[in-house]
Amino acid sequence: MANPAQANDIVFGVQAAQQAFLKLSSNFVVLGHSQGGGAAWAVAQRQAQNPVKGYLGAVAASPITNILELPTSSHDLAPVLSLFATPTMQQLFPDFDHKDFFTDKGWER
Repeated sequence: MANPAQANDIVFGVQAAQQAFLKLSSNFVVLGHSQGGGAAWAVAQRQAQNPVKGYLGAVAASPITNILELPTSSHDLAPVLSLFATPTMQQLFPDFDHKDFFTDKGWER
């Protein structure tokens, strides 16, 4: 969902750092774990469509590819992650209604 924006943030951040610190290499690698792994993956996808000079590759360690299909367990994180994702969902999709996913009592907590 936010992967294209994350990819742009990383690429633009690298470019800004390279301009600010001229001793930095013009080559770079992206490495991320979990959400950062998804962002690293997104940079690789972006590179296929919009190549950036100096990009050498990405290491995407344990990216979450589908948050809705996280395994359920006694320590299920999906509801917690969904709660934190709700503001972003509301910004990306104006018709998104948190009441479709949370009860009023759950939302108040």
